[in-house]
Amino acid sequence: GSLMGVPFDLDVLEVTGPAIQLIEGGPKKAAVEVEFHGQGRFSVSRNGTLVFREGGALRVHKGLYWDGVDGPRPVTSDWDLDFVGDFREIRISPDHSRFAVGLAKDTMDEIWVSTFDGSRHRLVASGNGIRGLGWTPDGEYVTYGLVADPLDQHHAGDEIGPILMKRPEGNGPDPDTLLASPVCVEVGAPSWSADGEWFAYVSRPDGESPFSLWAQRYGTNEPPVLLAEQPGLVGSPSFSPDGQYVAYLQGHAEDGGPSFEELWVVAFPDPTRGRWRISTGPTAWIQWSHDGESIFALEWTEALNESGMIRAIPVQTDPVFAWGPAQDFFDASYYDDYLDVGPDGRSFLLSTNHWFDQAAGEKKYIMIRSTVELLKEKGGG
Repeated sequence: GSLMGVPFDLDVLEVTGPAIQLIEGGPKKAAVEVEFHGQGRFSVSRNGTLVFREGGALRVHKGLYWDGVDGPRPVTSDWDLDFVGDFREIRISPDHSRFAVGLAKDTMDEIWVSTFDGSRHRLVASGNGIRGLGWTPDGEYVTYGLVADPLDQHHAGDEIGPILMKRPEGNGPDPDTLLASPVCVEVGAPSWSADGEWFAYVSRPDGESPFSLWAQRYGTNEPPVLLAEQPGLVGSPSFSPDGQYVAYLQGHAEDGGPSFEELWVVAFPDPTRGRWRISTGPTAWIQWSHDGESIFALEWTEALNESGMIRAIPVQTDPVFAWGPAQDFFDASYYDDYLDVGPDGRSFLLSTNHWFDQAAGEKKYIMIRSTVELLKEKGGG
């Protein structure tokens, strides 16, 4: 991007004149390299020496993609590319005919449902603090959490609120309430058993009690079944296709979001039958494969604190639960950590909101001896 400077009076701490372009960038070039989060790679020493890293033209690469064993291909929808807002959670409908996607905007969050060719898409819900997107197993409803007070959240797990249900057509009455009790909606959408009889969710009634993983029988007043409880954080529940087990992540809450380090599986509906720690390491997302033979896990790249490798952990659920060593499935570092398993079990629906530098060849570090002279040259006095 362009590097700008403004005259500034240190005695009164005020800007004293208009901004001046010191290093020129533009739509077709970005003279100073800019990182994903908008930070320019430059520095100025006490004696006025400027050093910056040369960058190429920048563009926002935003969209939805299929990617996996067979390589990437864009979702053939044009509405998403120019849509205002950043993609968040993505969930494919149970019949694989469409998908729901959450969008974060400046003033509110939205849920859209679209066919894969983009021919039909509808705004389903909007509001402040939408989290935890999902579908009921029959595809009749989109489910989502609504943070009770989105402006008063400080740590992962603080974002609590009810779970709501709404028809994917986007019209009709106000949403139904699936669960009114406080649910930690930031740490994963409720997971449903394949028969639609049970759903698992994470709850923390107040800021002092442990995080708890529960299973509730749908449409009844029966008390929920406690599956896991710990002082740290639990999240991302995922039912096995046969309904006999629930996988989940365990970690701790910190500023900026959840931090998960362990993948566990617990027997269901009787958790005393067994609980197993499957793997350790920074993990952003898990989901059971459609055939029940693997658990997919998206691991973090520790050095960058960004999404990295999707790994497949082979498992068996009958006659007893067992698992094998994880295998690398494909590199997902290009994408955000919002994804869903495709119907073929070989590809994933993923989103990206990244900035990319299109510079060709090796980039250079450039030194300018005097910023004072540069200011004079640019008309800064």
